[in-house]
Amino acid sequence: MLANIGNEIFYSYGQALGFPYPKLASMVATMKLNVNSNNNSNNNKIPAMANKVNIANESQYQNAKAYVKQAQEIVSKYLKSPGSNNKNAAPDIQLQLNKVISQLKMTIDNKGSFSTVMHLIHIQLHPRLIANYKIT
Repeated sequence: MLANIGNEIFYSYGQALGFPYPKLASMVATMKLNVNSNNNSNNNKIPAMANKVNIANESQYQNAKAYVKQAQEIVSKYLKSPGSNNKNAAPDIQLQLNKVISQLKMTIDNKGSFSTVMHLIHIQLHPRLIANYKIT
């Protein structure tokens, strides 16, 4: 569910900035190809914040903010670190997820760079969920 909310944040914020949905879907497909072919990159490095962006669709901007709040609630109330029987799980996964979502909130609240939002969701959040909770 958290992975899906991450996608909703991505699409809502992108549409808030005026990107059409098909363009956003194309960005995701391109990003997946680049991540798979460039596994030795600095995946933990967040792109620098650009100047504030202009909001083209206030409704979608508010949706993105609401989805971030929902993601924070899910992590704090329902997502616990996986059991100790999962030797591949990071012991502080809940802390890591909170950090990523806090960065998302800050970026969106400050009308920050879309590339930062895309990076936080698709390079930081989704891989952590996949590695620690075995979602696909």
